Amino acid sequence: MDEIKNKINEKCDELSLMVDRAHLPIKVGPDCYLFHATPKDDNCSKRGVCHQERYYALTGGKIGITIVKDGEVVT
Repeated sequence: MDEIKNKINEKCDELSLMVDRAHLPIKVGPDCYLFHATPKDDNCSKRGVCHQERYYALTGGKIGITIVKDGEVVT
């Protein structure tokens, strides 16, 4: 689980998502993990309006890890 958690944290850093590193992701299916993160955007960093949102990490395949929110791949 530590390897998955580390991969999710690394990918979230790349995508400017703040993750509470004290919480483990929740396995919801084969190669699919649920976690919560807060986007680092102007509303959060400048105005203090920060909202935690639900994301999924898809870990199967050779491409590494894919982060999904509301059915769309986060890039």
